[in-house]
Amino acid sequence: MSHWQMYQMPKYVQDDTVWVERGVEQPVKGQVLLYIGRRTYEVALRSQGVRVVQEQAMSLRTKGERR
Repeated sequence: MSHWQMYQMPKYVQDDTVWVERGVEQPVKGQVLLYIGRRTYEVALRSQGVRVVQEQAMSLRTKGERR
């Protein structure tokens, strides 16, 4: 697999639970609905509806959460 192909692969897949930490007051838990492309996802955020979110704003856990 080439470097370019790896770059194009989504980091998160449908139904992944993620935390959105940028553009919100506090981290919000959500679920990935769809990978749109170009590191952009449609995410269902708890109590905030569905939003389009950039990959760099998401993580699998919050910064303060331990493994």
